Amino acid sequence: MSKKKLDKYVRAAAGVVLLLFAVSCGEETVSVATQSENVTTAETTKAVSQTRNEPETTVGVTVEPEVSGQETTEEKEPEMPEKIVNIEEVDITHDGVPDKIVTYIVSKEPEYSEGKTLEELVSESYASKIRVYDGKGIGEQDTYEPQDCIWEGMYGIPHVGNGQLYLLESNGKPYLLFNSDYIIQGWASFGYRVFYLNEKGEEIIEKEAELPFMLTRLFPESESNFSVEESIVYTEALDELLGDSKLLAYYTVDQTPRASTFEKECSAKAEEIWDFAESTVEQEITMENLREMLEVYEAIVWK
Repeated sequence: MSKKKLDKYVRAAAGVVLLLFAVSCGEETVSVATQSENVTTAETTKAVSQTRNEPETTVGVTVEPEVSGQETTEEKEPEMPEKIVNIEEVDITHDGVPDKIVTYIVSKEPEYSEGKTLEELVSESYASKIRVYDGKGIGEQDTYEPQDCIWEGMYGIPHVGNGQLYLLESNGKPYLLFNSDYIIQGWASFGYRVFYLNEKGEEIIEKEAELPFMLTRLFPESESNFSVEESIVYTEALDELLGDSKLLAYYTVDQTPRASTFEKECSAKAEEIWDFAESTVEQEITMENLREMLEVYEAIVWK
């Protein structure tokens, strides 16, 4: 390379270095100047806005002007009201003092319709909340404030809220039973747990079981993990537990919500977890024909 060309490249490189140095040194000055300009602009805008009684804008935020003699309030979406439909008084903490299990329903509308039975209101509800209040902490007024409960379960129509809660008795003591027949995108995740609560509201689990399986052959090479025998054992165990139970809340997709109320007790059957398969076997599934129907289901879906 000639000396002339070399000198040309050296001068160009030196120019780039000087430019980068200048930019680096000037960043703080530019930043301060920009902030000063923003403050000046904001103050000017505020002064003009106050003169014209227009909304003042500061960094993209609009602040509505105050109108003399008129309060400005933000519009909020109405909260879905809760309504107590049932109260059970049992010693669910097993400490010798009766507790309160309170069932609330959550309406889809801002207000509850008048003239309807509690059963009708439950069937139209969006969700249910079950709150447990420790008998040692309940005052004479029985106000049942949400923050005073020691345990809460929420069950709703959307998939994430699907489930049932039952109150049952075993060996002379009350227990809660949560049951899930959760199904989504080709998978089933059945499971239940029987528990009582300690004074802190923590679940003390006495018994639990799970039954996960695929509903269909998702891929040509996939193998069935559906077992007729395991399904029968699971369903029979659940059926025995639900024998003398009271249904507190039942919310699942494509079914009308159910709950025991002051007016009417409610129940459910173990075989209802197989309702999804009835369209495949084209027959109602009961405990009496459970084995036959599950074998038919397996043959149709997996063989």
